[in-house]
Amino acid sequence: MLAYRFGPASPAPSAPPFAAATASAQSEASEWGLKRLPVSAAILVVAARRCRPARRCPLSARAASATWQELRQTPPTEAKACAGWGCRCGDGPYAYQTSEDFKNHPAVRSLTAWCRSWGLPPIETTALDPEGYRTRGKMPVGPGGSGPVVGLFKRSTWKVVPVAGCAANHPRLVAAVESIEEAVRANGVRAFDHDGAARFALRQQALRFVELTLERRSGLVQLVLVWNGTKQASPQLEGLVERLWAEGRYHSIWVHWREPSPRLLRAIHSKTPEAWEQVRPKEGSGYVVERLDGLDFAFGPASFQQANLQVFERVLQDMKASLRQLLRCFPLSRGEKHHDKLRLLELCGGVGVIGLSLAHALKEEVSHLSLVSTDQNPNCAKLFCENAKQVEGEISAEFAAMSATEALSALSDADVLILDPPRRGLAAAQQRARLLGGQEEAAAIRNSSVWAVIYMSCGHDSFMADASRLLAGGAFRLLELRCYDMFPYTSHIESLGIFLRQREPADLSKDVQEEPAQQTPAPVQKMQCQFLIGINQDRDFNVRQRLLGDRGHNMKLIASATGAKLRLRGRGSGFKEGPRRVESRDPLMLCISSTDEEKHQEAVRLVRELVEDVYEQYSAFQQSRGQEADCQVQIHEGPRPGSRT
Repeated sequence: MLAYRFGPASPAPSAPPFAAATASAQSEASEWGLKRLPVSAAILVVAARRCRPARRCPLSARAASATWQELRQTPPTEAKACAGWGCRCGDGPYAYQTSEDFKNHPAVRSLTAWCRSWGLPPIETTALDPEGYRTRGKMPVGPGGSGPVVGLFKRSTWKVVPVAGCAANHPRLVAAVESIEEAVRANGVRAFDHDGAARFALRQQALRFVELTLERRSGLVQLVLVWNGTKQASPQLEGLVERLWAEGRYHSIWVHWREPSPRLLRAIHSKTPEAWEQVRPKEGSGYVVERLDGLDFAFGPASFQQANLQVFERVLQDMKASLRQLLRCFPLSRGEKHHDKLRLLELCGGVGVIGLSLAHALKEEVSHLSLVSTDQNPNCAKLFCENAKQVEGEISAEFAAMSATEALSALSDADVLILDPPRRGLAAAQQRARLLGGQEEAAAIRNSSVWAVIYMSCGHDSFMADASRLLAGGAFRLLELRCYDMFPYTSHIESLGIFLRQREPADLSKDVQEEPAQQTPAPVQKMQCQFLIGINQDRDFNVRQRLLGDRGHNMKLIASATGAKLRLRGRGSGFKEGPRRVESRDPLMLCISSTDEEKHQEAVRLVRELVEDVYEQYSAFQQSRGQEADCQVQIHEGPRPGSRT
C-alpha cells in the first residue's frame, strides 16, 4: 500500500498503453522523445521539459510480452557521463510516475518490507517534476581534447568528462556550465589535471572545480571558482572573472583559494575560512537567499543546501503539520490556548532552515518556545544568526558548534529532537555498505526526556537501522513514515519519520541496545538463478560481447523491461569481485536476481531467448570452421553455490 501525491506543477499521469515492442521501436522511440537531438545541452533540457505533460510508460510497460528478438530492436543509446554515478536520465522516460511504479523503487521496496516487519502503517510517497530539479551542483574541471572540460569524473577514474545532457540539472545551470567552458578556453585558463602524475602537489595555478547555486527568485547563479594556488594575483583568473561577470547571468562570483598541499589529498576545499573570497560584486552580500515555505534563508557558498528545493519545501510543510499533530497528544500545562514551554534541539542543522521553520510554525501555539541548533561546522553560526533575525522576539534561538554525538549530551533539556544527519545516519562511519556505530546515540535518545523525534533521512538503510533502535523496547512508536523522490533518476529516496514516545526512560530496560529478535526486519525474498554459458571466452567468437551487447545494451534492455539485476561473472567475464578484486574461477555464467516472482520469470524467459540466440550464432561460427557445437541451455535455480545469500 503506497499513496502517491503530485505537486501543482505535476498532474497525475495518464500514460497511454503500449503494445509489445516491434521492429518499429526506433521510430516509436523518436515519437516519444527518446531520439538523440542534435542541439545544445540547454535546448535538450528545455525540449525534455516541453515533452513532460505527455508522460510515457517505462520500457517494461511496452516489453512485458515482447520476445527477445523484438526487444533487441530497441536501438542502443550513448551513455551519459552522469550514468556512471547512478543517474538514469539517459535510459528513456522516467520509470517512476505512478504509485504502482514506486512500489518497484528499490529504496521504497526495502522500506515497505521493513514497515511490514514492524507492523507499521503504509508508506506515503511525494514526487514532483523529475526534470531540471537540481539547482545546485559541484563539478570538476579537467583537460579535454578541445580544451578544458567542466563535468563529472568518469566512474572509477579521475578523468573529467562533459556533463551536458543530464535532465536533472536546471536549464540555467546547464547554460552556466557552457558559458564557463567557453570563457575558460577563451582566457587560456589552465585546467587542473586530476589524473596527472603530480596531482597531489601540483603548484601551477589552475582551475580545479566550479560550484553553482541557482537563486530561484532572481534566476541568477552563484559561482564559486575553486582555484589551485595560494591567494595571489593571476591574470588568467582575473580575466575569467571579468568575462563571466559581464555576461549578467551570475548572482555573485567567489574564489576559493585551495592551497596545493599534499596533506589535503583529494579534498575539494581548504580547511581555513580565509580561503573563501567574494570577488563580485565587490560590495554587498554574495549570499543566495531562498524563500522556503514562508521564511527567507541566506546560504553562503560553503553552506549545505538541498539540491531539490521544490520537494524540500514539501518536506517542511509535512514536518510542520506533523509537529502540530504531536502537540495535540499532550495536555496543556497552563491556560486553554497555549502550551507553556517547548524546547527544540536540532542536530546537523546547518544554517537552521528546518529548526527555525518548525519553531516559527508553532509560535501561536506555545507560550515559551526555544531552539538550539547544532552543527559541527562553526562557519554556520554567522548565517544562522542572520536567518534567526526574522523570528527574533518570537522564539529564543541559539547556535552551538558541535557534532551530533556531542549534541546528544544536551538531550536532557529537549522536548523535540530534529534530526537531518548525513547518509550514514547516527552511525559514526560507513565502510562500503556497513554502518559502524549508532547504538550509543540511539540509546541516548531512548533514555532522554525527548518525547518526539522528527527524523529526515537521505539514506534508507541507515534510517531503518536507527529507527529499529529507537523502537526497541517500546521506547518510541513510529506514527508515520513518508518518502520523497528528492533525487529523480537515481536509486535514492528521502524519508521522513515521526516518532512519539510510548514509555518513559525509567520504564525502559537498561540493557536494551537493539530491537527485539522477533522484530528484526525480515529480509526481502530474493529469487535467483544462473545460466551456465558453456562457451569459453576468446577473441574469435567473443561470447562476452555477444551476451552483454554494445556497452551492455542487452543487459540494460532486460533490466529495464523486468527490473531484475543481471551480472555476467566467472572466467572470461571481466567482472572482478571479492576483496582482492579478481575474476572468479567459476565457469562463465549469467546471474539473475529479482524480488518480484512474475518479473523474475519474465527476465528468465528473455535471458533464455538471448542465450539460445547466442548458441545459434556459435553453432554457425563453429560450422564455418569445420567443427560442430552442441550447446544446451543449463539453468541452476536458487543462489549459486558458495554465495553469501
